[in-house]
Amino acid sequence: MRVLAPETSWTTFPEAERVVSLAIEEACVRAPILAALAERLRTLCALRLCDVVESLAGPFAPETLQKGGWLCEREGRVLGQVWRHASPYLPDMIVSARMAIVLRAERIEALLDALELDAPVEGAAFGPFRRTKLAGGGEVDVLAVERNGGRGLFAPALGARKERRGRLHQQIFRTRRRQFRAPEGGLDHLERLVEVAAADLGPDWACALFLRAEREYFTANCAPAALQQRRQERAGVGWANIDHYAYCTSREFLPAAARILSKLGFVSAGRIDDDGHDGALVLVQPTLRCAVMLEFDQAGAISSLDDVASLTWRYQAGLWAALHGESLLEGGLRYLAARCDVSAMAEHFSRDGVAVEPVSDAVEHLVQVAAAPPPRAVYPRRVDELERAGYLTPAAAETYRLSGAPAAHFRALARVEAYNGFAPPDYGAASALVVPDGMPPPTPKRRRMRVRQLQR
Repeated sequence: MRVLAPETSWTTFPEAERVVSLAIEEACVRAPILAALAERLRTLCALRLCDVVESLAGPFAPETLQKGGWLCEREGRVLGQVWRHASPYLPDMIVSARMAIVLRAERIEALLDALELDAPVEGAAFGPFRRTKLAGGGEVDVLAVERNGGRGLFAPALGARKERRGRLHQQIFRTRRRQFRAPEGGLDHLERLVEVAAADLGPDWACALFLRAEREYFTANCAPAALQQRRQERAGVGWANIDHYAYCTSREFLPAAARILSKLGFVSAGRIDDDGHDGALVLVQPTLRCAVMLEFDQAGAISSLDDVASLTWRYQAGLWAALHGESLLEGGLRYLAARCDVSAMAEHFSRDGVAVEPVSDAVEHLVQVAAAPPPRAVYPRRVDELERAGYLTPAAAETYRLSGAPAAHFRALARVEAYNGFAPPDYGAASALVVPDGMPPPTPKRRRMRVRQLQR
């Protein structure tokens, strides 16, 4: 039985945030290249330096780190004690006599070009881990890493065959088939691709390649995300500030979606059960330090994925999947959330003529805004089936037939006091689907719904 993690009580880490902020400020004072990069990120793409910091080294007191929530993970032979936080959104801390800061970049060459530096790069061009030194010899060592599933701070040896296999699996994920007559066949096909990649490369590297392909598919269908990607590429960091990914799944396919992600190294970190009809599973990839929200139609608490059944009604997540296709297949990501200076990001979008709106303020320690593209075209047959089944009002159905339906959006996010949690699924004006008033409460039913007809 696949037991779910209990509903999680998310919390804040103000002391940890203070320690990280002070360390970054001191590093910027001592290393001019850091101050210049911080200004570049702020000006070009509304990022803060802390959004791309992976680890910090310095003479940190173990008691201070322990008080902030870090745990000593290992005694490094070269680097000293390595402390990792329970929250995936706080950097590793390395106890060392010398100060150092390690930055993330999606592509190291892009960062070197942006900073007009010519530095050697360790690690294979398409490998799981690469690194370079941006500055050294002064008071602070400044390093940059490109992490695609590799662990530690040293590039592993990688033969030509393994490098070729990694590039091949990347192309397979990029070009995989997403449209199927029935979602079951599509999810089975995806699961086989994931199993082969994980067996060949390991789950962490396979996961990094899978998520890169997902981002590419997403940005091809979400103009605001593509715009922000170009900004961050000009700054040199690319998508180094990803906070989490959100998928919509029909309730009956939730177990399959969770199983596929588990084979990519994701583990259950909790669930969100609000008082309404929209819930989510939260999965975390420990090596990549990123999370996925699997949003689904909720009908009371569930303790095991084996107990999940279809519903007699579709709410927002189910309607989204029925209109656009399952998120892991044709539908793609519902949204991608990236950490940044939210106010500055909103100003950047406003200057470019992109409307943004606040996301639900149900969680005071999450500040979010959403930038949504125009509605996406949907198959009229799907709309017809949903209207006949009573899931859509006639007016909403006609709007979706002629103008499309809300689909993917980009989300800018800031975590106050290093908050490690998530807000309940929010289907605000930027992404809400229209459903009839007076919907009955959802009740599980064991027989299969007419999913195949709805998904065609």
